Amino acid sequence: MTRRGTAPVTRYAAVVGLVAAATALRALFDPLLGSGVPFVFHFVAIALSAWTAGLSGGILATVASTVTVGFFFIGPRLTLGALTGAEVAGMAVFTASGCGLAWLGSRWRASELRLAESRDLAERAAAELTTKERTLTALMDAVAESIVLFDRDVVLAANTTAAARFDTTPEGLRGMPWRRQLSPELAAARAVRQDEVYRTGQPLRFEDERAGRHFEHTFYPVFGDGGAVTAVAAFSRDVTDRTRLEDALRARAEELVRANRLKDEFLATLSHELRTPLHAILGWADLLAVHPDTPPSLLLGLSTISRNARIQAHIVDDLLDVSRIVTGSFRLAVTIVDVHDAAAQALDAVRPAAAAKHLELRAQVPPGLVVPADAVRLQQVVWNLLANAVKFTPPGGEVVIAAQATADEVEITVRDTGAGIPPDFLPRIFERFSQADSSLTRAHGGLGLGLAIVRHIVELHGGTVTAESAGDGRGATFVVRLPRPASIGPELRHDGQDGDAR
Repeated sequence: MTRRGTAPVTRYAAVVGLVAAATALRALFDPLLGSGVPFVFHFVAIALSAWTAGLSGGILATVASTVTVGFFFIGPRLTLGALTGAEVAGMAVFTASGCGLAWLGSRWRASELRLAESRDLAERAAAELTTKERTLTALMDAVAESIVLFDRDVVLAANTTAAARFDTTPEGLRGMPWRRQLSPELAAARAVRQDEVYRTGQPLRFEDERAGRHFEHTFYPVFGDGGAVTAVAAFSRDVTDRTRLEDALRARAEELVRANRLKDEFLATLSHELRTPLHAILGWADLLAVHPDTPPSLLLGLSTISRNARIQAHIVDDLLDVSRIVTGSFRLAVTIVDVHDAAAQALDAVRPAAAAKHLELRAQVPPGLVVPADAVRLQQVVWNLLANAVKFTPPGGEVVIAAQATADEVEITVRDTGAGIPPDFLPRIFERFSQADSSLTRAHGGLGLGLAIVRHIVELHGGTVTAESAGDGRGATFVVRLPRPASIGPELRHDGQDGDAR
């Protein structure tokens, strides 16, 4: 191996210079040395050449030294002829010795170069390791969580957050038995979880409490070169504030549920209490209206009393239905019901209100479309949808009810040309107490319960109800889908054109 970074010409020139210098020194001391030890300085030149230019440089120096010494200092000087056998033998020994010295010198130099290179690499690796350690330490200290690296016995590393919890520094915590930092019970529990990580090689998450604080932990396995778990990295977070907030929110939610239940119970009680006086008002108003002695001047007032009492009675009935829905006491008496009959009865109920607004009320409901349903509740569904359509359709508009059968369902559709439904309100239209205009000055009355009751009744029948609208002023369409009886055959299926429910 030769000196790296040096050009061959320069190295060999140095070899020549070293041989020349050795020759000059030998000539300088020739008066003192005579013919004895002719190669004394050239051994040094060979060693330095091997150090400088490697093995090839050392051999070159050996050959050059042999020729130079033989020419200048052995036998007949200034000539290589007439050498004695002893002189030739001496030169041969020198050549062999020089080659050996060149080989040893080159090996020595190569070893020195490798050692220097290894030392440089070690220094760079140490510097890089120090930088990585500082970076890792900075990252660990920047994290709010507690980070501790430990094996089965002692703490290997920790960040400042973890050390602060034990009232020490990361350096003070390093090397300490980790079990001593915890209570015996907590240390035993941690040891069990650590053993699980060692056994499975999988992260483990758990929570515990210490000194009145609630902590969330994650144990991560650290693998060695052989693939086995050699340590555990624990990430711990103080979640006491979060846990207290969750507990407070949970308690608040329970209070709201309790308050909501009390509200529903109050509404149910209020509804029951209101029904008795309302029935009395309606009964006496109807009795006085048909009594022959009632003056004509009172008939208009009695009609107003009766109409408003019936409105209040309907509101009370809705509240009672909602309370039954909330308490789970809403029951159905299911029989086979003809949709035509339910539609006809609902149409009769809303026809006076439609006539008062000069609405065109059309029906396309053929007989024979039967569903398993509670007849009263199905009529309530249809009536609610028709009454809602009549209420929100301006004078001169149109309300249509239609029904048809599909393979497995009967579809009941109520369509109007009324006020329509805003797009942002469509997803909430079947919620209780939900109204597109909830201000006190809204044009239409009601509590926003009718459609919520419709949805619940339909769902209790195993069906669905949907609403569609193109927007404000563009009408609305409600579609109720109810399952058909399994025994209904194709001969009873209709396309909706065989008759109507007028």
